[in-house]
Amino acid sequence: MKQSATNITIQGNALKISISGIISVRTVDRVLMQRLEDINPEACLKIRELILDLKAVRSITPAAAISLVCLCAEVTSGKMKDIAKPVKIYCNRPPEHVLSYLMTLGFYTQLSTKAGCGDYEDLVHREVEIKERALRKKKQNASKQRMNSDERSVVWPLDTIPCKETLPGSKDFENACQQFINNAYDNLEGILSSPSFNFSGSDMAEFFTANGELYENIFEHSNSWGLCTLHARRDQGTTVCYHDIGIGIKESINTSPKVGKEINRFDTDYDAIVWALVEGHSSKDGRNGRGLNIVEEYVLTRSGYIELRSGQSLFYKKRGDKPGQKAWRHEKVPFFPGTQINFFIPATQRYMMGTKDGYDKT
Repeated sequence: MKQSATNITIQGNALKISISGIISVRTVDRVLMQRLEDINPEACLKIRELILDLKAVRSITPAAAISLVCLCAEVTSGKMKDIAKPVKIYCNRPPEHVLSYLMTLGFYTQLSTKAGCGDYEDLVHREVEIKERALRKKKQNASKQRMNSDERSVVWPLDTIPCKETLPGSKDFENACQQFINNAYDNLEGILSSPSFNFSGSDMAEFFTANGELYENIFEHSNSWGLCTLHARRDQGTTVCYHDIGIGIKESINTSPKVGKEINRFDTDYDAIVWALVEGHSSKDGRNGRGLNIVEEYVLTRSGYIELRSGQSLFYKKRGDKPGQKAWRHEKVPFFPGTQINFFIPATQRYMMGTKDGYDKT
């Protein structure tokens, strides 16, 4: 039995994206994007509405939730190739436990602000929905109580990384970055200092340094807003995700003032990312080119998993791989706008017995 399934149909002037099963980030930016590329471009030109159907979703990872927000934002902003800009977006309600988790992530808030969805709205069986509203409310409250009492899990809601053009002053950026780090520390310090995690006192400082580098990368290089989130479980580990729908790594390098002087233009995402992964390489003046290397070294020295995706290239390293530009694994994938960085740091070994591969694919 397949873990997940996607279906894309055009119903009148609406593009309907249906997703079911256990949804990972690969479901969204590999399978779903391939389906979007395969639909008839002429039919896409009459699209005026977008329907995101999550009724049959059993579970969803934080990286997949971010990818869905970014994908919907790309479609509704009119940037998606050959797809007319929808003026309305609707979401079919997922099962209660999935709805509760997505609301904890802040999924619908971000979908509203980034993709223009006024609210999640079930377009099917609306009269039945009204009759069952009281029952749903009771179930939702019970689900929230279970989540609040589960001391093993903490979710850092989707946080927006501002676009550089919206913060013209360097002081504004410093304040935004500091606020981001402070919020992260306030929310995460307590649980991540648990002995079941791979975080000592110095590790905690390095963890926030690594996240600050990713935050700054999106702000400096993407020409777009970005989103980040974290989900930590004492019995599994810590998943961290950063996504944007900006110009991507290749275009960021190719528009650098260093091109033609210190850097050659790149024709492929693969070549651009290979260059960017070399320690010391930076497309910005005055930078040391250590951002990605800091994150990679931090994750891999703690037996973690890391992946970097931009354009049509996915680079990743698994538990046991060594830091450094060599030995990155690569796959060519359907084009997805912007850049994604996801990583996972497992809990200490006595908590990881029986966990497949020792890491959690995002």
